[in-house]
Amino acid sequence: MIWLRDVRSPEDLHRRVLKYLPEGVYYWRNVVSNPSLCERCPIKFIRRRNLCANCPNFLGQELMFDIDPERIPSSDFPNLKRTVADLYDVLSERFSDLRIVFSGRGFHIHVLDPDTFLLSPSERARLAEEFREYGVDVPVTAGGVSLARLPYTLNGRSGFVVTPVDREELEEFDPYHSSS
Repeated sequence: MIWLRDVRSPEDLHRRVLKYLPEGVYYWRNVVSNPSLCERCPIKFIRRRNLCANCPNFLGQELMFDIDPERIPSSDFPNLKRTVADLYDVLSERFSDLRIVFSGRGFHIHVLDPDTFLLSPSERARLAEEFREYGVDVPVTAGGVSLARLPYTLNGRSGFVVTPVDREELEEFDPYHSSS
């Protein structure tokens, strides 16, 4: 794993990604007061538990709902997109700043309302359980998985580009027959 620190701009990130050519590019959803304190922390990437939430350096985490095909009954792609659209519509009644991203396999719905960064792991777990029927990956939403695929990079497992998708374009979105 390569930890890119002090990325100054999208152009700087682009230059560094081209230098290393990683199979996958992720960003850390955690917000901390001093990133250098986290560099050598042995627990920062332990999966399925949000251990960072107890650290005094931890300020919050981006809320993300992860919906993958294997958690959806009759998980063909059109049904997956309908499920994501339904979840987005329900979440938009509660939150104001939502983004949908095709992860290269399933979808992420990122909630960027400032107050959601401050939710505790137990509040996140309650939200995940509340929306489990939509195929939400509870450990991701609860905060235990703190990495997210970076948009416009390649999902090394599927070969698809991680793509932001507007809610209005979701029904027509088809990575299998993309014109790009």
